[in-house]
Amino acid sequence: QFVKPFGFSEGNASAFGTITIAAGVIGAMLCSSVLRCTHNFRGVLLACFATSTIAAVAIALSLPLGRSSPLGSTAVYSSIAVLGSMMTPIMPVAFETSVE
Repeated sequence: QFVKPFGFSEGNASAFGTITIAAGVIGAMLCSSVLRCTHNFRGVLLACFATSTIAAVAIALSLPLGRSSPLGSTAVYSSIAVLGSMMTPIMPVAFETSVE
C-alpha cells in the first residue's frame, strides 16, 4: 500500500522486499569483510548511516516519478537496493561495536 499510489503494483512491492533482503545479505557480507580487515567499527557505522540516509532521500525523491518513466523505476529499484544493503548490517555492526 506504500507504493500503490505511485503506480506500482503489489508485485512490484514484493520485488522491492526481495531486493532489500538480497542486497542486505550482500551488504552484510561486504561490511563484515571490511570490519575483519580494518576493525574500524565506527567508520563502518557512520558510512552505513550516511549511505542509508542518502538512499532514503533518493527513494523519497524518485518514488513520485513512479512507473511513468523508465528513469523513475530504475531509480526506485536501485535506491531500494542501496538502502537494503546499508540498513541490514547496521544492527549487527552496532552490537559488535558495543562488545568491542
